[in-house]
Amino acid sequence: MTGYIAEELPKLKHSTQNTNKSLLNLHVRPKWSEYRIPNVTAGEVKKWIDGLSFGAVSKVRARNLISRLLDLAMLWEYIPVGRNPMELVEIKGSSKREKSITIITPKEFKAVVNALPEPYNLMVLVCGALGLRVSEMLALKWSDFDFKNRTLEIQRVFTHNEIQESPKTDSSGYRYDVCILRGYAP
Repeated sequence: MTGYIAEELPKLKHSTQNTNKSLLNLHVRPKWSEYRIPNVTAGEVKKWIDGLSFGAVSKVRARNLISRLLDLAMLWEYIPVGRNPMELVEIKGSSKREKSITIITPKEFKAVVNALPEPYNLMVLVCGALGLRVSEMLALKWSDFDFKNRTLEIQRVFTHNEIQESPKTDSSGYRYDVCILRGYAP
């Protein structure tokens, strides 16, 4: 784990660093620090993950962190190169939405916007009209808007009290046609 913390963790985004440090300190170290790396099995990890009081997404993060640690152990020749046993660990409910999406009508959306005080009503309007994530909306700058071409480019996110200059994934970096906002009057 020390090699991961020293060499790999600093390469990650700030928010991922915080998440992984927390997982390591609160859950991984207490359970696995006494285990020798070759003795970590898929079955033991599966049993441990099933016992965590996390949601499916957090359980996937825990599994992925253990998987990364095992990959690095192979890379750094602590264990022989082979199939990572974490490939066998499936997390139930991690790929399926647990709650159904509630779709509201334009009239209901307008009522929500009107019920909120400033500046929250504007924040909800921008997110709802453009489909932005809250983290994307919070990081907007005037320079992101191209009023001549009526576009908005998402270039950064605000997460864990920090602006990150690139969106979370390649598919998150996008331009919006913002003419949809032109005719809206609350």
